[in-house]
Amino acid sequence: MGEQRFDALNQYILIKDLGRGSHSKVQLAMNQYDNVLYAVKWTDARVGSRKATRKEIAVLKKLHHPNIRTLHEVIDDEGKTELILVLEYCEVGPIFTRYNKMPLSEDVLLGYAKDIVLGLYYLHSLNSANMDLKPENMLKCAHGSVKLALTTKILEAFKK
Repeated sequence: MGEQRFDALNQYILIKDLGRGSHSKVQLAMNQYDNVLYAVKWTDARVGSRKATRKEIAVLKKLHHPNIRTLHEVIDDEGKTELILVLEYCEVGPIFTRYNKMPLSEDVLLGYAKDIVLGLYYLHSLNSANMDLKPENMLKCAHGSVKLALTTKILEAFKK
């Protein structure tokens, strides 16, 4: 069997690309110390994007809910212009994409809806809103639950 080489970021081995947004790209990574998989989000280096990403980080640090994807670590290397977020990896991926046209049962859809509503209710209880709510940002985990993947389009008004 041939040897395959992977790039690394600190203790994370970068495995493959998962997706790309307007200001970021996401890669699958494995932590060498515990073999846990994570989604590593590389953000754009522009000043406006950096400010939005810092806002995203501030909000994610405050959130703790089973239907919100969690932030594991932030890597802010002064020598680089990128902010890197290490996020929970949801193995199955988006609940719907333009390529996924398989019909779902009513029970499955009700489970998705319940998880989405619980995540949104939690956000709203903190005077925060997800302004980028779309199926591609609703991620299904291997155990079947759906988690909201928050982006820089977060409107937050946390009470001081």
